Amino acid sequence: MRDLLKHYLRGIAILFRHRKNLTQEQLAAMLHISVRSYSDLECGKYCFSAVTLIIFLALLPDEEILHIICGFQPLVAESEKKEVA
Repeated sequence: MRDLLKHYLRGIAILFRHRKNLTQEQLAAMLHISVRSYSDLECGKYCFSAVTLIIFLALLPDEEILHIICGFQPLVAESEKKEVA
């Protein structure tokens, strides 16, 4: 489940950065993390820490936060089906 979340949030962060036309450096600064940490996040080496995730979510409108959460629910359900099978 952790890898599923890491992959999902990685995609969300990349999409957000591209939509806002931000560099990795700019988004890293907004998240209060190093450029290296952000780059590692985009490469899939690491996931958001809890603090960084909250900061990221604070950058988004409420409806987008809900969309992110609702978008993850089907992935969780599918993953759980595969684990049972």
